Amino acid sequence: MADGPRILSIDIETSPVIAHAWGLFKQNIAINQIIERPRTLCFAAKFNDQKKVHFYSEFHDGADVMLHRAHELLSEADVLMHYNGDRFDIPRLNTEFVLAGLAPPAPFKSIDLLKVMRNNFA
Repeated sequence: MADGPRILSIDIETSPVIAHAWGLFKQNIAINQIIERPRTLCFAAKFNDQKKVHFYSEFHDGADVMLHRAHELLSEADVLMHYNGDRFDIPRLNTEFVLAGLAPPAPFKSIDLLKVMRNNFA
């Protein structure tokens, strides 16, 4: 095992919100219009010092196993690296964890590559 922080890169894929709507543009969807809430369908994660890529999906592993494994991996990480994860992936996973009865994962530092790009490039 390498010295230094454990850096985990992660990306998730989710299902869309399915809802009844009266139009296509500039719509506000009320809670009672939602037929199916969005959910995490799968994720891939990799520690920077390892070759193994972890992939879990609702289809192959079941939602419970997938979410528990994501929670375990996040809890093992000192640093989480992602793209737009501060606004999307992390809040989505935290919602899924609560709905699955899991406590928040252990604290980690977040590196959002979208923010890094926007702050350093035109």
